Amino acid sequence: MPEASECDFLITDSSARLLAFTCAFLKPAIFFYPGYDNVSLSDDKLDLLLPKIAYVAHSISELDSVVQTLSETFEDRRQNILEFLDGDLV
Repeated sequence: MPEASECDFLITDSSARLLAFTCAFLKPAIFFYPGYDNVSLSDDKLDLLLPKIAYVAHSISELDSVVQTLSETFEDRRQNILEFLDGDLV
């Protein structure tokens, strides 16, 4: 993932890639699930963490809106990522 460090943000449908990118580079990541109205996550600690550190978009218009506001909204999520990295992983 060396080239990924040069990206400003990541758009993916994979939680593993999202977690690796956002924790490694402290940059925004977006779950993109076109065609779904919502994404149900379990009560697993990782699934509970993901909405705190990432964004979710279900359509191109939602994705556009998220991308347009990243610079204003990412600091809170960045703090959540840092707290996660400083805490206990289990």
